[in-house]
Amino acid sequence: MTDIYRGAAEVWCLIETVDQNVCAIVYAFSKVIEDGRVADSMRKGTGRLVLLYCMPHSSHVHVERLFLHRWWERAWTFQEATLNPNTFLVGDDGHRLPILDALKIAQLAQNAPPHLYGEVIYGRGGAFWDSTSAMTLAMGRSMSLGEAMACVWRRNATLEHDLVYSLLGVVGLQDRLTAAYEKPLTVVLCELFQAAAVNGDFSWIPWSSLIDRREGDVSSAIIPTPHAVLTAPFAVCVGWTNSPGLPSLTDCDPLPLGVKLPIRDYGQVDSLTCPLTLVETVDHLRQSGLLSDEIWDLLFGMSSGLVAELSSMLKHDEIAESLLQDALMLIKQRMLPDADGPRHPTHIPSGIEDSLAYMRHARTAPMAWSHYKLQHLAVVSCPIGTIVVRAEHVPSIRKGARVFALPVEAIKKAGRSARDLVCLSESGDLPVRACATGLLVRRPNIPVDMPWRIAEVV
Repeated sequence: MTDIYRGAAEVWCLIETVDQNVCAIVYAFSKVIEDGRVADSMRKGTGRLVLLYCMPHSSHVHVERLFLHRWWERAWTFQEATLNPNTFLVGDDGHRLPILDALKIAQLAQNAPPHLYGEVIYGRGGAFWDSTSAMTLAMGRSMSLGEAMACVWRRNATLEHDLVYSLLGVVGLQDRLTAAYEKPLTVVLCELFQAAAVNGDFSWIPWSSLIDRREGDVSSAIIPTPHAVLTAPFAVCVGWTNSPGLPSLTDCDPLPLGVKLPIRDYGQVDSLTCPLTLVETVDHLRQSGLLSDEIWDLLFGMSSGLVAELSSMLKHDEIAESLLQDALMLIKQRMLPDADGPRHPTHIPSGIEDSLAYMRHARTAPMAWSHYKLQHLAVVSCPIGTIVVRAEHVPSIRKGARVFALPVEAIKKAGRSARDLVCLSESGDLPVRACATGLLVRRPNIPVDMPWRIAEVV
């Protein structure tokens, strides 16, 4: 099907709610979006205000009808919509809407500040808009597996296996995997991630940070599942790239559970706290000498963005302490809804260009905290740095457990030390039995010259 879609003169996607009104509204609004000022608002994350003020209220119902159609929810329609630049949404009466125009509205909705108008926009939540707006990326270039998971795995399929097979053409793995519905889904996922690793694509690894070990069907801390991605209220918004100097993986047989990856040994766990509340965790990290940007990254970086990325986006270098204070305040209010106090961020740094964009990012941290129903955390230290893990991981970690760096690093860098994505194993034995993954903040001025080696991680 990949070759058929790419080779077609046009691709028509049948959506009966596309009519004259929808086409006229989307066309008119797409012209507004092309304004440079609106594009800047989208980048900063204030698209929702633009959406409200530029679009007449009577138009909203037609846009909602377009995006509430179930076509947007199906896994297989992702490649149908993205593999050919001449793709149109076609209604029952023959009206045609270029999908690129529809996706401009999706990009605005994705960048909405939900604290102003609620967390549902046009009848859809944030995960839907993450998935839909990412279609634009897929139409302009090849997607990494991690990007495609953020899109396709937030959709539905009658058979779970189709969540894997429907993204192969988008990421260029259609020649490496053959559909085999008789295999368990865990085996199919391992085949998918091993094929991507052989291609040098490790972009899927950050999604492993979403794995909730309390879920009964979770058998590996390194293999992300469609369920974990689908239910997350946020995308993995950190930009990652391959670490330098990685050894190449040759074709290898997939493992029944796990994958072969480049890793490097960061040494044994030398301290592990008992479960701590969020406030106790922050106090412990401060007493250990960590700075505000390092604490934010450890607690919220994977769900809300690293401080280096947010500072670049908001054009402000001193946001870490403000973000941290606002996140703690908002999480307290979610845990104690009757508590007095403001219901929106109040520590907005002076001189910041766009306070609405700041507020949007500050509110993603309590969303993630609520999603995982977190109560307690634990702080893990090793010779290279510090990790914060959820309390349910503690029984699998003990002093003497081992920390292994995974083969990705953050694109944006700032502050006094680097960030790594790592997995923790109960021992240094092979294969590496990952019991948790997370962000590690390196200690300042600690050299990291351990060699990369290929190992089985299960």
